Amino acid sequence: MQTKHGEGLKDTSDEKPPIILADWSETEGPIIIKALFPTGIGGTNNTPEILITRCYISAESIFAKEKFAKINFNLPMVAFKKLGVVLFDTVSDPTVRGALRPFLLVIFVPLNTRYAITDAVVKLAEPFVLSYKNGMVPNLEALQNEVQQAIEKGGDATEAEGANAELKKEFSSLVKEHFARMAGKGLTLRVFLCPDCGFKVYPDEIACPKCRFIIRTFCTKCNAMIERNLRHCPHCGTNNQKYDPSVKLVIHEEEDELEVLKQTGIGQAVKDKKIAHVLGIDVEKEFDASNQDLEKEIEELKKKLDDQQKKTTKARLFETFTRDYTGYKVGDKDITARSLESTFQDPAVDEVDLLIKSMAVLPPEERAKIKPDKILLYWDCEAFLHASGRILVGMGTNPQNASGIPGTLFLTETALVFVTYQEEFASAANLFAYFDASLQFLGDCNKFSPEIGKNSMWFKNHGLAQKKLPLEPAFFVNFSWSTDDERGTWDNQALVLKSTIQRQQLFAGKDFLPAGKYFFFVGKPATDNSIKNILAGLQVFYPGIIKIMKEKYPMLF
Repeated sequence: MQTKHGEGLKDTSDEKPPIILADWSETEGPIIIKALFPTGIGGTNNTPEILITRCYISAESIFAKEKFAKINFNLPMVAFKKLGVVLFDTVSDPTVRGALRPFLLVIFVPLNTRYAITDAVVKLAEPFVLSYKNGMVPNLEALQNEVQQAIEKGGDATEAEGANAELKKEFSSLVKEHFARMAGKGLTLRVFLCPDCGFKVYPDEIACPKCRFIIRTFCTKCNAMIERNLRHCPHCGTNNQKYDPSVKLVIHEEEDELEVLKQTGIGQAVKDKKIAHVLGIDVEKEFDASNQDLEKEIEELKKKLDDQQKKTTKARLFETFTRDYTGYKVGDKDITARSLESTFQDPAVDEVDLLIKSMAVLPPEERAKIKPDKILLYWDCEAFLHASGRILVGMGTNPQNASGIPGTLFLTETALVFVTYQEEFASAANLFAYFDASLQFLGDCNKFSPEIGKNSMWFKNHGLAQKKLPLEPAFFVNFSWSTDDERGTWDNQALVLKSTIQRQQLFAGKDFLPAGKYFFFVGKPATDNSIKNILAGLQVFYPGIIKIMKEKYPMLF
């Protein structure tokens, strides 16, 4: 099955597609069950044994730490001048780890084979995979003939172009439907020419992608996009606070609406797989996920629109975050000791809101260019945050006798997050609390106890907490355990929590998202901008948390 050293690769343009069926042994690794693989076509570096090993390695990288399951994928093999169409599946086997034994059926087609053809090849091969899964070695010769016919039939480019033309006609009826849905967010079919450099600016872009000239802003009432030369929001009619008549926008009349869809994130909303293929759209990604980069850019551009306001708050912020005070700040006075009841009657100055609006003063955390975190664990509990001998988020002034706030604690892939909104709690009304801590700064997770006062995790100071408390080396998270009977006793929950954290630290599959923030508001309505800003950040980095919050705290949405 191997060529002599130095022998060239054989021309395989007229040969039937090679096929390999391979299984797995816990002691030997990949084992070839049957192969239709002509001698010499792969050379010494592309023998069936080597090729099937590459396929297994690729499959393992796809699943990573997840449980093996059925999947199909294409693996280009440039040196071999073939495209491997890999059908991966498993059979039950208690003798292997995980009780699932993986096997592969690989069909090698020409490297330039279109996806429409490989999809057809997968459909042809699926009955043969099922046959092996049921304990029978399939007739690979019959499969080889069927695949060859599919490749030859699919070579008619004229027929494929005609099919694409029909799909485009079918798709044109959906374009207006999708853009009508997006019109509620201020998006339209209009493509403008940048007033500054003449570059095209598509419907979902806030600024020119070339020179960064800002042409759109946001409605202060409904948050829809508005062109800066419009006096009123086209969605709700509210006055445009950023109206600028000097911004002259010229519509690009000749733009094809299908091209508009391809060039914008809006195209990710298409769910019809056949039609999306015509546009080259990946239908496996959710619309919200595909627009994460856009959301991050929107937040950055919003900050640029508020440059003037940032300058006016610089002096106040400097004074706020450099003084050393131990009590609450009320008005312009420092109060070293106040009862909890009197503090709630006179809400604290919203320093956090000022900080968010003035990121130019304090260096912002680097934005992560990664996918949002997944939730690993979450439970309802009471929690509080403290450092330097005082409560940062919670009830009371002394960590020794402090009490937590009821809310929800989340463990994600990279962070510990707590969030709650209580319309009435103790003597407080409209209480919003939030803090997060990055697992990369976790110092210890061994001090667990059934009592909240003794049950804590400590983190090295980082993020916004480090900016506000520059001399404090660490902060502490105290929390209670879930009362759900299905989670077991507190010590069982502690074991699961510690094991999950350690596994995540040892086998981290992604970069850490920015964390180390804490907010504690009292007396703010759910519609307050400070709360909305925090929720917007959660939507970008932790969309799974937002989904759960909509169920637990619907008044925030």
